[in-house]
Amino acid sequence: MMIPLALVRPGSTVRVIEIRGGRGVYSKLRSLGIIEGKILKVISSINGGPVIVEIADSIGSSPRIVLGFGMCMKIFVEEA
Repeated sequence: MMIPLALVRPGSTVRVIEIRGGRGVYSKLRSLGIIEGKILKVISSINGGPVIVEIADSIGSSPRIVLGFGMCMKIFVEEA
């Protein structure tokens, strides 16, 4: 079942299924490394506030990114 990233509990690992937004949103997320199929781990999530995610990377490093609540409502994910 797909849900917005903003509603995922901290500690959960999810897969990005769909990004619902215009070219600007898609371009911004792509530049951060968030695309369909990418695995994310939610580090912190505050109801109505920013979400901190860790991007799974095959190289070994896992960068953390802070995303606003509105942006996270456009990223649809499912449990990985």
